[in-house]
Amino acid sequence: MRITSFRDMDTTEDFEFVEEKMGEYFRWGIADFYSLQQATYWIGDILRKEPSANFEVRARLSEGDDVDEYERIVLYEGDQCFDSWFLEEKASFMAPYSMILFLNKDTNVAYAIEKNEFDEPGHVKYLCEIRK
Repeated sequence: MRITSFRDMDTTEDFEFVEEKMGEYFRWGIADFYSLQQATYWIGDILRKEPSANFEVRARLSEGDDVDEYERIVLYEGDQCFDSWFLEEKASFMAPYSMILFLNKDTNVAYAIEKNEFDEPGHVKYLCEIRK
């Protein structure tokens, strides 16, 4: 078995008995697919580690397949993003959005979470990536 995402780890057993080399067992990339819960924890951990950074959080609500037909929403703007805003949100707040971008305006690094409903029918995954 080749592990290509964190979600795959939930289905593997007996990891301590794996004989394959790292490069054969894992595949690392610039982005990963997570469940909604994993994606929420991933971005929360990033925000927690950058408490004084000035963030702008933008979301996209998409009604169809046309990328040009979506509503852009600013969810938060300012510093203390983790303590002042993120911790006060409902744990599943990201579910209705097709994409959320957390832009660190101090470093110009963006953390993107994009809903991917087309990979496995009936199972939604979230593409999480760091954009520099």
